[in-house]
Amino acid sequence: MIGMTRRGVMKGGAGVLAVSAMTPGAVLAAGGDMALFVFDARLPLSQTAAQDMAASGVNLLDPRTSDLGVAWRRQIPAALAAGGAVSGLTLWSDCLISQIFAREQGLPFSYAELPQDAEGLPLYHWRAG
Repeated sequence: MIGMTRRGVMKGGAGVLAVSAMTPGAVLAAGGDMALFVFDARLPLSQTAAQDMAASGVNLLDPRTSDLGVAWRRQIPAALAAGGAVSGLTLWSDCLISQIFAREQGLPFSYAELPQDAEGLPLYHWRAG
């Protein structure tokens, strides 16, 4: 039997509603200090969030121009060592890659699925470190 309670379902639903009502800036601002932000330039919501992060002085990484797996071996550990966390607003695949590498390095990892963008693709806001 699955360990699911009515209270747990209600709390989970409230969390999803709270996240869906947030703007990208509000979601990302809730994350605290960031050393690096991973975004997908093909997606307007992710692009807008990246512009906001860059304006705040956060370094950016687009997996379409820099290999995310290589970044998790070189650039991201260096950014984490300098302080802060790594966060992203990406599609599921980049979220999964980051989750695997973060856990491999013993880093805490959390994520939330946001409502679909204009193209019907769900975005994932995630954080490692």
